Amino acid sequence: MTRVDRDRVTVVTPDDHERTAHGDPLPSVGDWVGLAYGGPGGDLLVTTVLTRRSVLGRRSVGKAPDGQVMAANIDFVFIVV
Repeated sequence: MTRVDRDRVTVVTPDDHERTAHGDPLPSVGDWVGLAYGGPGGDLLVTTVLTRRSVLGRRSVGKAPDGQVMAANIDFVFIVV
């Protein structure tokens, strides 16, 4: 995953960039995913999100118990102030 836009994600395939329909759950930037053809207009569909090695996340807004994944499978984080 290189980009997530509401209900669509951009993935890097061996030959080019493709726009895909969303999966369930929606993957995050950095996720490794399994893809299949068959979406509307011949789009790729996300069928599988592979296990994440690491997660950069934050707490949800309000009283929701779950958090939000901002990026997955990252090796380094640089904080610039």
